[in-house]
Amino acid sequence: MSTTCPDCARRQTGFAIVSAIFILVVLAALAGFIVSTTTTQNLSFAQDIQGTRAYQAARAGTEIGIARWLADAPSDVTVCDGIAVNVALAGTPLADFSVTMTPTLSSSGGVNFCTIVAQAVPTGVPAGSAAYVEREIRVVVEGNPAP
Repeated sequence: MSTTCPDCARRQTGFAIVSAIFILVVLAALAGFIVSTTTTQNLSFAQDIQGTRAYQAARAGTEIGIARWLADAPSDVTVCDGIAVNVALAGTPLADFSVTMTPTLSSSGGVNFCTIVAQAVPTGVPAGSAAYVEREIRVVVEGNPAP
């Protein structure tokens, strides 16, 4: 005599479908998490690159200011007059940044100091967007003793 129940086989046939649906839901959630993490990492990497480029553009602005200060006599205060100058980086990999360099003069103990502030912002990118990165560098250059 057989101990198997003929109705038992029919009651257990839906278990495979429930298991398959559960596994599909778990895999879909995992795939969504992976896509979200990858997108966040790519955005973070792009912002790091833009931040480095903005820093290099601001540094170029300070170096142009230092070159202007050193090319003229450091006692010539007209170079360090506090008027903002737009630095052109056209033809360079940093051409998509707008750099403003502002030199200001101060004196202490008979020595002139030129404080150069360069600010780099991306052109064509609205402030507050994910691609907007801004850098500012401040450099103080000591000049010759004032006459």
